[in-house]
Amino acid sequence: AQAPQHPRISCAHAHARRAQNPQSSTAKKPLATHPRLIGTALRPRERLRLTKRFLAIRRGGTLARGRMLSVWALPNRLTVTRLGLRVGRGLKGSVARNRAKRLVREAFRAHKAELKPGGDLLVVIHQIAGVSLKQFEAELIKACSKLQLFN
Repeated sequence: AQAPQHPRISCAHAHARRAQNPQSSTAKKPLATHPRLIGTALRPRERLRLTKRFLAIRRGGTLARGRMLSVWALPNRLTVTRLGLRVGRGLKGSVARNRAKRLVREAFRAHKAELKPGGDLLVVIHQIAGVSLKQFEAELIKACSKLQLFN
């Protein structure tokens, strides 16, 4: 005799919609192999991470301030343009801060081929609430134009 089953615990064979022979889901390509994303990621040499470099850019660089972000620029002796991002903790919500950084990185990626090589950019984000990629992109282009960073 079988033991009675609990009414809230289902068995694999008891579900009406469940496939008789379960198989893995359809294979999707990993995100890194998507044609739009290949070769667009910021390489480690294109990122600014050191605090002393951030401070050097703030001390010796030129500033273009906008409503949503400020861009500091300083020439470097490299063949690539590097990007550094800063979002203060005063802008609440880590999810929103990280989203803003992703959007600025995407705007930079879209236009980095048009920028003169050999510069360090420090982008300080002031506003994150309700800002779209197009707004960040327009603001970044405007600031880079003021700093004469385009070829």
